[in-house]
Amino acid sequence: MDALEAQMQKVAESPGVDAVHDLRVSVRRAAEGLRIFTPEARKLRKEIKAIREYAANVRDRDVTRQLLRRHRLPATDPACVYLQGQRDLAASQLQSFLAERLRKNRPARWRRWLAEAS
Repeated sequence: MDALEAQMQKVAESPGVDAVHDLRVSVRRAAEGLRIFTPEARKLRKEIKAIREYAANVRDRDVTRQLLRRHRLPATDPACVYLQGQRDLAASQLQSFLAERLRKNRPARWRRWLAEAS
């Protein structure tokens, strides 16, 4: 949970390509740990799944942008411009979602719940 919270904070501040990728890795690890060690944590897994979905929207666009670059499409190509706009929108939505969770101190609540469930 500490690694997940750190990545949430990092992406909430700046949703760069590497930061979003690292957030997705942290989310997958947290979700898998919860699935294995705390199967009754459905509500918590649902919250983490929402983070994964928001991050996936950004990451999918990042991967597509990398593919377009490999095919040497210039950044001014209409497809690249459109994709950048979609990426910016998805990143903004992810940032807002994470900022709200952090403002409500959700990671600390998750840790408390996990401690009580143990």
